[in-house]
Amino acid sequence: MPRFRLATAAQRDVRAIGCYIAERNRSAALRQYDALRRTFRMLSRQPLLGAAVPELGESVRCFPVGNYVV
Repeated sequence: MPRFRLATAAQRDVRAIGCYIAERNRSAALRQYDALRRTFRMLSRQPLLGAAVPELGESVRCFPVGNYVV
């Protein structure tokens, strides 16, 4: 299985998302974290999923995860 490593900025973003949601609902925060991790694993296997965003760069793509975009 392909592995992935998040950039430091992405790690901070994921942590901030989890903290923000956990202030209101801890179990929802855990579900969102799990959804993000599953998406990261899926994208490590299929990196061309999602929509191209050429205005951000030639190889930049985005993929929705709940209310967030990876």
